[in-house]
Amino acid sequence: MKEGIPVPFLVELGVMTKDGKIHNQKYDKFRQINRFLEFVDDILPEILKPVSSKEEADEFIASIKKKHRDATHNVPAMVVGDKMQIQWASDDGEPQGTAGQPMLKVFERENVTNVCCVVTRYFGGILLGAGGLVRAYTKGAKIAVDAAGKSMKRVWSVLYIPCPYTYYERMKLEVAAFGGIIRDTQFGAEVELEILVAAPEAQAFLDRIIDMTAGTVEGMETDQEYRAFPIQN
Repeated sequence: MKEGIPVPFLVELGVMTKDGKIHNQKYDKFRQINRFLEFVDDILPEILKPVSSKEEADEFIASIKKKHRDATHNVPAMVVGDKMQIQWASDDGEPQGTAGQPMLKVFERENVTNVCCVVTRYFGGILLGAGGLVRAYTKGAKIAVDAAGKSMKRVWSVLYIPCPYTYYERMKLEVAAFGGIIRDTQFGAEVELEILVAAPEAQAFLDRIIDMTAGTVEGMETDQEYRAFPIQN
């Protein structure tokens, strides 16, 4: 992995509403989606599951194999640990190196850890060949990661910032520039914002707000939280 690139500690799944669409913006209501993502002919990527240990990943894999015991292949891959210490995959009967390893490479490229995925294949008579299998399982894992979205578990500073309406739009831009999240907005005589910024960036953000508004707006840190929030891919 490249130095300096943050590794998401957790891959969460978005909320699936009745229309069947996945919505990642509801970061406080992430949950596992019990459904398939349709893929190429006879290959279906099962949803990703966030895991905190190899044992939890093993349980998930066993549950999928039981659920799809009649499938030709249930190909698992997992990455566990804050430094991706545990990386394991199986080809589950596919030619060596054509299924599990390509899935692991997707997780490595996407910089995700604490995740387990099982791609289920019901052979439909189409011979994909070694290259075709690699592309298929790679795409299966990538579809699942993209659908799930990423989040990073870290310490966030909770900031309270009251600002005049004239600075509201600019404030939103500054929050985005610092990779922060506006968690709550109250509109009254002025706009009151509750903002989450990565703890190491909190003071720099507050200083930036003072400079930007020539001292008109000052914020304060009210709390710190250690939790996962979605990040942009």
